Amino acid sequence: MRDVTMVWLLEWAYRVQLVLEAADQGMTQAERWERGLSGPACALGAGPRVDGGAQGGAARCHGDAEAVHAAVWARTSGLARGLVLRHARTGGQPDWCPGAEVRRVVVCKPNGRPERVYDANRNFVGVKTRDAVFQGVVDTGLCPDGLALARDSWVLWADAVHRLTLHDWRLSEHRVVGAGVALRPWEGAAHEAA
Repeated sequence: MRDVTMVWLLEWAYRVQLVLEAADQGMTQAERWERGLSGPACALGAGPRVDGGAQGGAARCHGDAEAVHAAVWARTSGLARGLVLRHARTGGQPDWCPGAEVRRVVVCKPNGRPERVYDANRNFVGVKTRDAVFQGVVDTGLCPDGLALARDSWVLWADAVHRLTLHDWRLSEHRVVGAGVALRPWEGAAHEAA
């Protein structure tokens, strides 16, 4: 038995074992779309070469990869399933903008001077400001709502990974020892993988 994190197991099943593509055999285009496969169906016999299978005929994946695929379909849905599949297939994680913070900045005119604010009587009352998201000294161009959306996507994905970790896994060659991701890594010392 090999001890692995849930993130590692998902990536192995979907990116290395290609379990989603192997499960593609015999699906209609509508079923393929529902499962996140956007291209045309694989021709019979053109399945991927994966552990425990052979080129040609119906592709078979490693039994542990098939168990992961079944659990993802049973325990996730909607956007959470889409995030899990996307990041498992690409081997990445949602971008939660590490180190980003919201700062109040002065709005400048094209000539570089601050934009001034006047009252109804045309009296100067101050300069115009806005909230901006910075990573270090760099203005990311994101608004605070964009940062919140990026972090909400991370939480949705990480929560789905944590819920999959709780599944009653009966795998032949792998043992899930944790999720491998923090639920909210931007909240201080929670940077350690769970």
